[in-house]
Amino acid sequence: MKYLKVIFLQALLITVGITFAISLEGLIEHLKGGEMYFQWYMPGSAIVGGILCAIPSALLLMNVFEKTKKQFVIRVIIHCILLYVINSLIGWLFKWFTTWSGFLFVSISYFAVYVFAWVGGFIINRQEDKEINEALNDIRDEE
Repeated sequence: MKYLKVIFLQALLITVGITFAISLEGLIEHLKGGEMYFQWYMPGSAIVGGILCAIPSALLLMNVFEKTKKQFVIRVIIHCILLYVINSLIGWLFKWFTTWSGFLFVSISYFAVYVFAWVGGFIINRQEDKEINEALNDIRDEE
């Protein structure tokens, strides 16, 4: 059940990040006076990208904080590269980019979403930890 929670949380954060990046690209095109058109499958491709990137996250990063610092760093680097490859393949398959400048934008967006997912995950987990600690303290106080 814990793996499903991590997959869902990561998929949600990644999908929101991808959607934000696509929206930002549209805004930039609008401000430059250009036009940007979305195919019918774009929202679905963001969801597919979120899910396909979330699964390796659960497998590689589950209990990562219980590892040594070296193991943590190695897993995060492998995770980052693996997700970059997955993201690039999904982007190519779903035509998120058709030019090198488009690929560059997708690459920059990937790293921004990667950082966003880490920060969002930390914030959510920290809040859950606080709630659990408060509940444990309340139980201790009653005893």
